[in-house]
Amino acid sequence: MVKRPRWLVKGTWKIRKPPKLEANKKAMNIQCKVCMQSFMCTTSEVKCKEHVEAKHPKADIVTCFPHLKK
Repeated sequence: MVKRPRWLVKGTWKIRKPPKLEANKKAMNIQCKVCMQSFMCTTSEVKCKEHVEAKHPKADIVTCFPHLKK
């Protein structure tokens, strides 16, 4: 007897959701303009500031992340 995948046994094969990896890639819409590193759309200003201090100590936060203009 061959084992079937769970999604086939449950009958939900027509309602399969796309993998989360694809959704996560689409959500990576904040990008550092200096090094082009991508961040999730839910990234806070504090995390952006930490990135600038760690990776680009000579650059300004607005240079790396223009969307954080005040």
